[in-house]
Amino acid sequence: GLYNPYTLSGTIVVDGVVASCHSSWILDGFLPPRVAAVVYQQLFVVPRLAYKLLGPRGMAQVFGVGNDGATASIAQQTGMLFGVCAVLLGVGAIAARKVARV
Repeated sequence: GLYNPYTLSGTIVVDGVVASCHSSWILDGFLPPRVAAVVYQQLFVVPRLAYKLLGPRGMAQVFGVGNDGATASIAQQTGMLFGVCAVLLGVGAIAARKVARV
C-alpha cells in the first residue's frame, strides 16, 4: 500500500483532505462515484476479514501485499483471494452442518 493504500474504512486522510482509497476500477463509468464506493467496500469484505484474521504480516505473506514496497501481481493476489474465500466457505459449511445437527 504505499501508492495504492487500502484502509478498513475505504477512506484516507492526507494533509487534512479526506479521499477514497478506491482507484479507477471496473465500476467507473457505470455507477456514480458514491454508489461505486459503497459497492467496492462490499467487494472488499473478504480481504478486510482476512486482514483482521491475519494481520499486516500475514497479509504480506499470504497475499504478497504490504508496506515493504513489493507487491504480488493482480493474478497472484486474485488466486490467493479465491483460496481464502474457499477456506472461509469450507469453514462456514462445516459450522452450518454442526449447527444443523444440534
